[in-house]
Amino acid sequence: MKTILASVYAVNPYKGSEDGTGWNLVLQIARFNKVIAITRENNRPFIEKYMAENEVPGAANIHFEYYDLPYWARFWKKGSRGALLYYYLWQWFMPRFIRKQKLQFDIVHNLNFHNDWTPSFLWKFRKPFVWGPVGHHPQVPKRFIAPVYGIKKWLADSLRWKAKEFFWNIDPFLRITKNKADRILAINTDVDKMLHPKEGKLVLMEAMGGGFTWGAVLARW
Repeated sequence: MKTILASVYAVNPYKGSEDGTGWNLVLQIARFNKVIAITRENNRPFIEKYMAENEVPGAANIHFEYYDLPYWARFWKKGSRGALLYYYLWQWFMPRFIRKQKLQFDIVHNLNFHNDWTPSFLWKFRKPFVWGPVGHHPQVPKRFIAPVYGIKKWLADSLRWKAKEFFWNIDPFLRITKNKADRILAINTDVDKMLHPKEGKLVLMEAMGGGFTWGAVLARW
């Protein structure tokens, strides 16, 4: 049985979407491996409450570590405002936190955000490195946004797309993440078209149900 260190920014057993995916993937990995899940402090009360009140399969194999940037480095984050920048910095400083905690593990797994345009820094540990699941979604044409949601929403979406293009084309750490990853879990084939990883790296893992097999794959790695 191996120990997987998983970076799980969004994980909450009471939510769906990315938080729910994070929770369920941790559970599936724990079926065959020990898991050290690194997440934010704001997820602690929900995780601890759920685990105290429910029988969680594989709970003995799961250990959560809670980590956030100091207040002076995050006071400006309000809800979803500034979430991308905060996530980037959270990932950047995470290796320092992990080393300080003296955690021991065999494989590193950057589990979410679920996109192909923000990098991970877990490759710094020089361990087998899994990135994903990540997805790629094309830009929504203006005619589908402006008439329904207004020009401000379209402008915000356009700015977000420009930020994505910056990461894809300029950010050296995204390129390093792609090159250092031993496996890239992709929820659609567009990830391959955008990132062009080396042959054999990309594993297509549908957004529904793929996590149920991934834990077994890690166990055999």
